[in-house]
Amino acid sequence: MAPVKSSIGFLLIISGCLMLGLIQNGEAQVMCPQFCVSASYMMCKATGHEHVAPACNCCLVQGQGCTIYLSDGSKMRCD
Repeated sequence: MAPVKSSIGFLLIISGCLMLGLIQNGEAQVMCPQFCVSASYMMCKATGHEHVAPACNCCLVQGQGCTIYLSDGSKMRCD
């Protein structure tokens, strides 16, 4: 009976190590700040020259080729 218990314990330890390895190798999550800029509109590469509702900040549209046009006339490029 002792070899069976030690085998089960060994399998549990190996399974736990594998699960932890899978969790640690997952994709990194991006944390976006929770503030909104005073924006009038936004344009992205996918929308061409169409004005769309602006995102709160660049973090939310990162990598989509968007530009947020602020209400003071300036703009934020979100590359």
